[in-house]
Amino acid sequence: MLNTSLNKWRRGEESLGIWVNLPDIHLVETLARTEADWLCFDLQHGLMDYQQLNYLLPAVSGLPVTPLVRVAANTADQIG
Repeated sequence: MLNTSLNKWRRGEESLGIWVNLPDIHLVETLARTEADWLCFDLQHGLMDYQQLNYLLPAVSGLPVTPLVRVAANTADQIG
């Protein structure tokens, strides 16, 4: 899949993104079909955890939006 966000950043262009704070799969699917280049799933300040993230990420798979994740903490177990 083409990563349009990364390509824009490499060209020095701006991108449009949306922060996702709620673990609602219907909301995520709707947001992924907007004109946004990326969705950032906020595990640090949002109302979701890693288990819910695993449920939400497949909802954007195959769509032209780049999923980003703000991890809950700057620790090896969170970043991998």
